[in-house]
Amino acid sequence: MKCHELKVKVAQCTSSHPVIQKIRQDCSREFVDFERCLRENPDKPASCSSHVARFLGCAETVDLSGVDPVPQPS
Repeated sequence: MKCHELKVKVAQCTSSHPVIQKIRQDCSREFVDFERCLRENPDKPASCSSHVARFLGCAETVDLSGVDPVPQPS
């Protein structure tokens, strides 16, 4: 159980990070498409590689100049 709790805490920390939030906001369409592909192909996640590539391509173009890379403790 302890391992699961740590995974949840890491996921919460990561999702609340300002850089991650900005990427998810700016690339939300690509991320939603990727998640939909995974739901539709639970036994074949490799079939979603083009979706991953589109999301990563988008993420690389996100302007992070106004984002504080150091999250404030919550």
